[in-house]
Amino acid sequence: GYVGYNTVENDRDDGLDLDIRLGGNNHGSDIVIEHNTIIDSNDDGIEIRLYDYPDQNIHYILRNNKIISSNNAAIQIISYDIFTGKTFDIHHNILTECKVGLGCMEGTNTRENIAGATTMDELICFYNNTLVDNQMGATGGNNLIAMNNLVIGNTQGGFKKFGKNSVAINNLFFSNGAEDFVDFAESVIREGNIFSVDPYIDNISFEPASNSKCIDAGKQNYVLNGKILIDIDAKYISGTAPDIGAVERN
Repeated sequence: GYVGYNTVENDRDDGLDLDIRLGGNNHGSDIVIEHNTIIDSNDDGIEIRLYDYPDQNIHYILRNNKIISSNNAAIQIISYDIFTGKTFDIHHNILTECKVGLGCMEGTNTRENIAGATTMDELICFYNNTLVDNQMGATGGNNLIAMNNLVIGNTQGGFKKFGKNSVAINNLFFSNGAEDFVDFAESVIREGNIFSVDPYIDNISFEPASNSKCIDAGKQNYVLNGKILIDIDAKYISGTAPDIGAVERN
C-alpha cells in the first residue's frame, strides 16, 4: 500500500482512513504514507484501526507528512486490546494545531479523549517529529519509542501515558501548558531530554535557526537488547548528528 504527495482538505471525517478488516491471508500489506498535506479534518488526519486478530505483522511507515488543524488526532492508532504484531515507524512529520499529535486509543474507541492506551503493546517508533500548538503532544501505548521529537506549545502537556516498555529520549520540550511527562509508567526510560529551552524555529517552515539547540542534538539510532529499533537514514542528516524535530537545518 502507498499513499504519497496528496493534499487533503476539509474532509468530513478522516483525511486518510486505514481499515484493514480481514484476517488469514487477507490481512493486507506493508504501507508507506509520505509527503502528504492534510488540513482541517473534521476527525483525524490519519486514522489506523488495529482490529482484533493476531499475526497481522503489517509494518507502517508514516514520514514527511504535514497534518494541520484536525479536530481530533493528527495521527490516531486504535487498539482492539489484542496484540496484532503490527509495527510503526512514524518520523519527520509536522503535526500541529490538533487535539493531539499522536493519539493511541484503547478499547476500539475512536473518539479522541487524550487518555492513551494501556492495552496497546504494538511497537511504535516515533522519532524526529515536530509537535506544535496541539492540546497534547502525544499519548502512548506500552511500547512507544519517542526520540528526537520537538514538542512545543501543547496546552495540556508534552507526552502522556507512556506504558511499561516505552522510551522517551533526546526530545526537546518548550512552553507546553502542563507537565512534559504526564502519567508515565515508572519503568519508562527517560534520557537526554532537553527542557525549557527555546528551540528557535521558524513559524512557517519549522526549520531551526542557526543558534538552535535542536541542531545536531539528536541520536541517529536506538538499540535495545542488541536489536536496532531506529536507524535514521543519512539523507536526513546534514551535520554530525540528526537535529531534533522534523526539519533538518541545511
